[in-house]
Amino acid sequence: MVVVSVVIPAFNSGLGILACVESVLLQNYPSFEVVVVDDCSTDNTFELLSTLSDRVTVVRHEVNRGGAAARNTGVEASSGSLIALLDADDVWAPSYLTEQVSVLTSARCSAVYCHAEDERGNELGGRQSGRFIRELLLGRADIVSSSALLVRRDVYLELNGFDEAFSRHQDLEFVIRLMKVEDLVLNPKVLFKKINSGSPSYNMARDGIYRFWTKFDNEIKGLGFWEARYVRARGYLRLSELSVLGGLPIDFLVNFCRFLALNPLAVLPKVKRYFRRFINSI
Repeated sequence: MVVVSVVIPAFNSGLGILACVESVLLQNYPSFEVVVVDDCSTDNTFELLSTLSDRVTVVRHEVNRGGAAARNTGVEASSGSLIALLDADDVWAPSYLTEQVSVLTSARCSAVYCHAEDERGNELGGRQSGRFIRELLLGRADIVSSSALLVRRDVYLELNGFDEAFSRHQDLEFVIRLMKVEDLVLNPKVLFKKINSGSPSYNMARDGIYRFWTKFDNEIKGLGFWEARYVRARGYLRLSELSVLGGLPIDFLVNFCRFLALNPLAVLPKVKRYFRRFINSI
């Protein structure tokens, strides 16, 4: 039986960490280990982790290093031939590991991802398989989060894990690098609940978007003139949203003007989401 290492990075996750870990301990797959990395939380996360059973290995960072570093630390402390990543505020279905391992082994692939649902029961996840980097860059496919991903340990190590320079878009950055060398296979089943833990700060999001554009500049330019502008317009539209939430009117005007100048059609995929938010608010 293949041993799966479940790696959970946690930072100030006191509200959800116990439910998250419990969803792993209730898995009907018989062979797994759990490693939780507390990234120097300032709330009660570490104290809650200390109450868990001996089936869970807890590692603590003495300084906050970010989610990418916490995932890499967890993998270093694990031993399974497969790595399953889970965010500390998400919850797996009891059959998650069984279903994911079955798809990965039967397809003889290096990585598999699945669909999720949000807190309102809406299904999340793209429907492509293979190396769909173009679709990811254009926002036409979706890797919901690392909680959807099961990957072979040797592939994870060959890629040197997550890029610790990224404070945002870590999942997308890792998956794009993975797909440049391996196919990513889809498991179309909804196997976990994605919990919305809030929006990032404007400055953190801006740093993440700019860093992502820099790292994948060649891939973005390779899309062609208009589609490359579309990718960057999507980023500026997101920054426009966050600047409104952060009460930053000057930043909103700058980012919104850049969005309009690059490709205003980038707003179309978000119209449905905006409408859904409006309906849910009334």
